[in-house]
Amino acid sequence: MNLRTLMLATTIAAGISGCSQSDDPLGDTCKQIATALSGNKSIGWEKPDRVVDDGELRIDLFSPQTTASCFFKPTVVDHVADDYLESEYESAPYKMLLNGSYVPEAELLKASVMAMSSESKKAALKTMQEAKEKAQAAAQKTKEAAQKAEETIRRTLDQR
Repeated sequence: MNLRTLMLATTIAAGISGCSQSDDPLGDTCKQIATALSGNKSIGWEKPDRVVDDGELRIDLFSPQTTASCFFKPTVVDHVADDYLESEYESAPYKMLLNGSYVPEAELLKASVMAMSSESKKAALKTMQEAKEKAQAAAQKTKEAAQKAEETIRRTLDQR
């Protein structure tokens, strides 16, 4: 993988991970890419298995229809233990197996872009809904404050 492609894939995966609502952003990234590559949007993935071998993280996914394995390189070169922190791996898989076959680099990158596009849209819609709810709550509070101010003014005028 050339440096430019690797940087693009890392940026894309970071965006996917940033949108993730799970405690397992790398697992979510793997699921999203595998789902995009499979073409089946309704895959029911089981909880991923995680294996560390020579510092490399492999996340294995299983469903009744599909299996996938994503491979993440460590960002920490000097490793001693087999229990790495999430931040000690690159945010994008550098290779992937789907149903026992390696996914070509170009397809992996394309699926990463597709997954990020989908997640970005979901995140944007969620943000818009939250903003609408906050705006409605602020409008309600403003209305209530205006009513209280009007009542106070009327009482003050009535006392004169």
